[in-house]
Amino acid sequence: MEKQDLRVIDQIIQKDYKNLQGRSAIMDCVARDSEGKQFDVEIQQDNEGASPKRARYHSGLMDMNTLNPGQDFDELPESYVIFITRDDILGYGFPIYHIDRHIKEADDSFQDEAHIIYVNSRKQEDTELGRLMHDLHCKNADEMH
Repeated sequence: MEKQDLRVIDQIIQKDYKNLQGRSAIMDCVARDSEGKQFDVEIQQDNEGASPKRARYHSGLMDMNTLNPGQDFDELPESYVIFITRDDILGYGFPIYHIDRHIKEADDSFQDEAHIIYVNSRKQEDTELGRLMHDLHCKNADEMH
């Protein structure tokens, strides 16, 4: 997130989000930071489990399970769905991809505050992110940065 002061104040591992009208999902790690932003962090070993439409669905489920009846839509917090993948499933060769909605005609961002991030864990360069990806792959704690 490139935020040195990021503080996670709440997290749930294997959070079960119910959808009464359709498919539910169990999310790997759902967290909230000190600014109220919500995060879903998914670690994917297989490319099939990290499709863009799955990320979209997770984003929608988080939103649907946030507001209470009668709450205003403007109270939806900023949200991030983060897929840490074994391979570069988007195929551009980058270590990280930030995906946000865009207004084509105005060449401007659409300010819905819903973000999707893909992290290619194969890229283990000498950066903060690269070192974190290295550590994720370590089987021995002594090899970690």
